[in-house]
Amino acid sequence: MEVVFAFLAKSAEMSVDGNICAVGAGASAVGFPTVPAVVPAISVAASLLFAPMECGRRHRVLVRITNPDGSDAGIEPFVDFNPALIESMGDYGTRLQMVINLFGLPIPQYGVYRVSIQSEDQQILATVELRAIVVP
Repeated sequence: MEVVFAFLAKSAEMSVDGNICAVGAGASAVGFPTVPAVVPAISVAASLLFAPMECGRRHRVLVRITNPDGSDAGIEPFVDFNPALIESMGDYGTRLQMVINLFGLPIPQYGVYRVSIQSEDQQILATVELRAIVVP
């Protein structure tokens, strides 16, 4: 399994045809006059490619957030996939999209938060950064 792309957005959802619909795609910073603070909502979106040999069985994809000081933010949502092999795709495998919406994300300090997309064996597949910055 590999991540083809990943991004943060102000809001995102999956359409009925499996596409990602996002507002504020590519979000990379949130501003607060003081911390601790809370991000009311943010979405993690990604496209995953499963090789043919990975199809036909369950895969758990986790999102882990690390605080600027390296500590775990304690939020670990996940999505389970059971990709089917699409014969017409040949050796390509199967590509699936995911969106995880986070609500009430705590921001205990200013700095760079790392949002990692991981396999269930904790292998980091992709990381996107969210900067918490000071705004007046």
